[in-house]
Formats: sequence, structure tokens, C-alpha cells
Amino acid sequence: MLIFRIHIRGSAYMLLAGGVLFSFVIASIIVFTGLILFRKSNLMIDMVPFVVMFLMLIGTCLTVNLSSVSGESAMRDIQLNLLLEVGEITTSQDESNQYSLKLFNKEDIQITSALAIPSRPPEELLGPIMRITHCEATALYTLNGDTCSYKHSAFIGPDEIKGEAQRISEPVNKQMRVDAKPIWVETVSRHPGLSHIKNNNLHSFLAVPLVVKKQTIGILYLYNKQTSKISPFAEFTTEELRLISSFSHQVGIALENQRLYTDIHDIFLDYIKSIAAALDARDAYTHGHSRRVAEFSVGIGKEIGLSDGELEFLELSATIHDIGKIGIGENVLNKPEKLTGEEFQIIKSHVVKGSKILEPMSRLRALMPGVRHHHERYDGKGYPDSLKGNEIHLVARIISIADTYDAITSSRVYRNGLPPEVAFKEIENGSGTQFDPKLVLAFIKFMKNS
Repeated sequence: MLIFRIHIRGSAYMLLAGGVLFSFVIASIIVFTGLILFRKSNLMIDMVPFVVMFLMLIGTCLTVNLSSVSGESAMRDIQLNLLLEVGEITTSQDESNQYSLKLFNKEDIQITSALAIPSRPPEELLGPIMRITHCEATALYTLNGDTCSYKHSAFIGPDEIKGEAQRISEPVNKQMRVDAKPIWVETVSRHPGLSHIKNNNLHSFLAVPLVVKKQTIGILYLYNKQTSKISPFAEFTTEELRLISSFSHQVGIALENQRLYTDIHDIFLDYIKSIAAALDARDAYTHGHSRRVAEFSVGIGKEIGLSDGELEFLELSATIHDIGKIGIGENVLNKPEKLTGEEFQIIKSHVVKGSKILEPMSRLRALMPGVRHHHERYDGKGYPDSLKGNEIHLVARIISIADTYDAITSSRVYRNGLPPEVAFKEIENGSGTQFDPKLVLAFIKFMKNS
């Protein structure tokens, strides 16, 4: 029995059945060996004592194994309840790294870098966790602040499990809102609260609440635990539970950081758009100019293959490119007649004024190239710094084309806007002198496709 307990580790049911079978075999060997020996000695024996001994032996084994089963079940409950408390401790100790680095491949530890970047998609958090825990699928649900419910955010695994997993999650998520504790269901079809839900591919799951600052901001699901060299049975070992506790805490922090990052980012975007709207409001004839320039600029950016992050940077730069006009008097800015030479110099100063406005702002300072240099020319005859060719930031070169097109096609107090064909011709004529030739081609292609 001692050997059995040491080498056989797995389901409580298998432990119980194995113990009974092992006890029966040992008892049978003892009884029949004794009978054979007594028969060879021509001795008559009373079988009652042997039967009693046999039953007592089986009873003892059953008691030991039932005790082991209840003890293992209690230990499992303790481990699950400790899943939340242990997370923060294990992630703050160097010891937690030993468990991951010694037992798993290095590519699985990319979860650390994934969690460090809040803008990464949730799937990049789930992939390493699924491989490390040897589960068939995994999912992430995040708290919806408006409805106070958990919405499906990400899933990795076979499609046949996804639908069943989402149906199972509804009652489990409700339970998690009431009692934010890990839930381990070994056999879904036998669970009294889930047996009515049709499932053919989902057999077991572990649901772990993601708690940050005493609030459950999400739920991590692990479906269909698989066997492995580390875990020869389809249930979580203490080692794996400890890893999950560490990961769940990190995922919770990553989600909270992402939420905060998104909130700050949205506030930042709203701030930029408010500034642009305030600028456009000063001139009724150019209302929406900043928005249109941003749209045209993003269109050019897509044509030349900029990434999502670069497109967002370009959009923000274009939206705020005329911020320096806030320092130009309305008598000059909205003058219906032709500007004098001195007044034109005042208008030209808006690019320098804009860069000075951005300079003390750490988050807006990065947008300075588009603000300061969108009136530079490709041949070096622009202003304010007479930059030439690729010396001009790509963002500024793009905004220059978009700004010119909108200026030509927009109506002013002293003239009506010109047709797009005229603007296209003007921009094509400026290719290689005023504008970057490659960007001119990208702009024409974008506008024709639109």
C-alpha cells in the first residue's frame, strides 16, 4: 500500500479502485497459499477465521483509501481556495521563477514579456498558459463595467469546444460574481448545475477569478486538462496550481494595466480632438479641416503599409497639425481679402508657435514633426527650417499632401472650393518639388479607390 500511494498519483476514484484491487490480490494470494499448504499436510481447517481475516483486510484497505480520498479532496479544496492568496506572494518571490524555468521550455516563458505590454491582444496571454498547464483550450472573460457582467474576450483551442465553453461559462460566471473563488469541475456531465447543458467535447475545467484590489476584474478558464510527463493524470497537480496562481495574478494585473492604459489613452485622444475642434471653430469656413486632413493622411499611410501604431501616430499628428493657429489673431486668420506680406509671415509662424506649444508637454512632444514641418517642401524651399527630401519626417510629408488637397477643395470666404480633379492635378504637378513623389502616387491611388 505504501508503494502504491507513492507511485500512483491521480484521480481519487482510480486511487480507491486501485487500492481495493491491490488488497484483493494480496489477500487472495495469502488465503490460497495457506489452503494449498494445509491440504498438502492433510490438515482440515476451519475456513471461518480466514474469511473473517480476508474481510477485515479488505475493510482496512477500504478505510485507508477512503481516508486518502477524503484527505485528497480536502487538500484539493484547500489548494483551490489558496489559489488567490498565493498568487501575489509567488509572483513577488524569486522562488516562483524556479518552478517555470526548470520544468518548462523557454518559449513558454514568453508570458512574462507578453504581460509586460498592456496593449497586447489577450490571446498572447493565453497561449503560453495553455501550453504550460497542458490544457486543450483556455479562455478569458473580462468585467464589463457598464453591465457588471463578464464578457468573452479571448479563446484559444478547438472550435468544437468554444461553443460549449461559452454555454458553460454563463452559470459559472454568475456564481463567480457571488463567490469569487476558483471552481474545479472534474466531470461536467455529472455536475448538478451543469449536467443539463449539452456537452460532447468539454469534459472538465478550472475557472480562476482574476482579483485586483479586491475586485474580480476577469475570469481565466482552463478546459480539458491533458496528461503529460509532469502530470500523468488529467487533473491539476499542486505544482501546476501554484503556477496557475502566479499566472492568474499576473494576468489580472495586465488586464488592470490595460484598462488604465486604455482610459488614459482615450482621455488623451479626446483632448487632442477637443483642441482640433476648438481650432476649427475659430474659422467657420474651414470647419472639419483637421478631421479631414487626418482621414486623408491615414489613407495615405495605409497605402504605404504603415502599422496600426504608426497610423494612430499619424492620425494624431494630422489632427493637431494646425495647433499653432491658436496664437494667430482672428483679424489675420479670418481676413476675407488677400493677405499682405507681413500678414502672410504671421500665418507662416503658426508652425513654430505649434512646436513651442507642444514642447513642454511630454506626451504631445512626439507629435512635433508633423506640426512644425508640414509646410516644408520636398525640394527644400519650404518653411520654417528649409528641410529637403527625407530630412522631412515621413509624417510631415504625408500631412503636407493631405493638407494641400483639403485647402484646395474647401471653400473660403473669398473663393469657392475647387473640384477634386483640379486638386489632383495640382498635387501631381508638385510631385518631386513640393511633395514626395512616392507619397503622391499613394495619395492618388487611395483617393481613386475611395
